Amino acid sequence: MSRRGTRGLTFELGHTWSRARGNASNAFEENGWNGDIQDVTKLDQEAKSLVGIDLTHVFKGYVSYELPLGEGRRFLADASGLLNALVGGWTIAGIVNYQSGRPIPIVSNNWYQVWSGTIYANVDPNGDFERQFDADNFDAANPDAPGNRYFDPASFSNPPYGELGSGPRLQPELRDFGYLREDVSLLKNFRIGHVRLQVRAEFYNVFNRHYFNTPETDINSPFFGHVTSVGGNPRTGQLGLRVDW
Repeated sequence: MSRRGTRGLTFELGHTWSRARGNASNAFEENGWNGDIQDVTKLDQEAKSLVGIDLTHVFKGYVSYELPLGEGRRFLADASGLLNALVGGWTIAGIVNYQSGRPIPIVSNNWYQVWSGTIYANVDPNGDFERQFDADNFDAANPDAPGNRYFDPASFSNPPYGELGSGPRLQPELRDFGYLREDVSLLKNFRIGHVRLQVRAEFYNVFNRHYFNTPETDINSPFFGHVTSVGGNPRTGQLGLRVDW
């Protein structure tokens, strides 16, 4: 959905609802490397499984609005001189990027000398793959705290040595937290004779969002299935000046 240049308002918004399946998820696999596939003799079966880039929902967009203030505008249209220089030429803009979670890869720790593929974990067909995480009771100082548990670790196990795992590459129901971000900018355009100037202030991750990292996926870890840390870049800002003549 888009709207361009109507009464100073321009925006474009887009939503993607998708499902990504396949037996290759990166460019290197086309060069003969089987990547994270367990058994390359079952490529047809693997082609039906999810790949790591699968994002069910992606919402992106931008909006730009020229404030209706100053000479020739809706408000203070008769402004001139210093008043017009102060109130006219302002634009506010924003960018949003929202994504649902990616599938979480959980594989076996087993490694076989003559086997080049990743060994999948055994997956309990009656396992509980629902998200159990309790953000209000997250305890960064105690990774094994009950509130940190994201999924039931008993649903996964290493296969007996020498055997292949029963599970798929990626469990469709098991996904990480997703991603939310908003950037905002404020622009001021004005002239000095034949010179056009633009002053801008830009703020990235304006709401200073932080994120819980993907839970521990090492089956042998005592914290397997638990969220142990927080990530994300802090809010940042910058000032800029553009001069055209």
